[in-house]
Amino acid sequence: MTWNTRTEYLRLVGGSQTPLADKLTQLGFGPTAPAREIIRTPTNLELRFRDPTIHASQLLRELMANYWTYGRSHWSWTASSTGGAVDGGLVKGAVNFGACGTFNDGFAYLATRVLGIEGVKKGNAEENMGITWYKGNFVTMPVDVIDSKWTGGVMSHNYSFGALKMYKFSDHYFCNYEGVIFDATGNATHQTTKTLVAFDLQKLSAEAATPYHAANAEVFEVKNVSENFVTKPELNVNEGRWVLISLGSDTLVAAGANRAFNKYLITKQTKTGKSEIENFQLISGRTSKTAYV
Repeated sequence: MTWNTRTEYLRLVGGSQTPLADKLTQLGFGPTAPAREIIRTPTNLELRFRDPTIHASQLLRELMANYWTYGRSHWSWTASSTGGAVDGGLVKGAVNFGACGTFNDGFAYLATRVLGIEGVKKGNAEENMGITWYKGNFVTMPVDVIDSKWTGGVMSHNYSFGALKMYKFSDHYFCNYEGVIFDATGNATHQTTKTLVAFDLQKLSAEAATPYHAANAEVFEVKNVSENFVTKPELNVNEGRWVLISLGSDTLVAAGANRAFNKYLITKQTKTGKSEIENFQLISGRTSKTAYV
């Protein structure tokens, strides 16, 4: 019996007891493809999928938790992806690294093509800004990300990368179902981006950035702090002027290239010395310098 959507499957009489495994086989997934483990653990989604009392939104949350759990032990988050990531490449096992779009594309692939859940949105259409993507430079709320080896991308004079667990991005992509944001990179749902984004960033001119000795003269001023952001002692970005200083690229070698994101220092100092920046550049936000093998 064939079906394309979960709704169709639930209408079947005498449907397969392993519909998700069967669907993966139908789609050409091999026996060791990551997707096969993702649908089974830690929650057995075969059972949940067949239960008509389980709403699609709950099933999506359980899928995302399984997906994130698998990723924590197998995948690396890089600043760029390769062609192998397209069309479910991550969950097929074609690649083991990717950018945020890769992770959320893989989640959407499982949600729509395997679980047959209708109405999952993704992409960067202009009208979906804030719904399926966030445009511009920003720093995230503290979060444990899908790459367990990446402990953080932002540090301060008082807090390490791992203590802050915050990340600086220029644009971010996620999924949306019935108005709820599903961000597979952090195993989190959000009603709005105000609980995903800690604050926005405005890039300073090269002249204004000069006193900070930043890598590539890249310095940002903190703007639009979310009311949901919980400050720390010595890190109250609601008071005074704070800037984010680029320390240059971290190291994460994948497919023969360094695909790591830049590291950043957040401070309210009005200038930083060259040697001070050089010392911070020696500190990494990663516990591994290569992608999972």
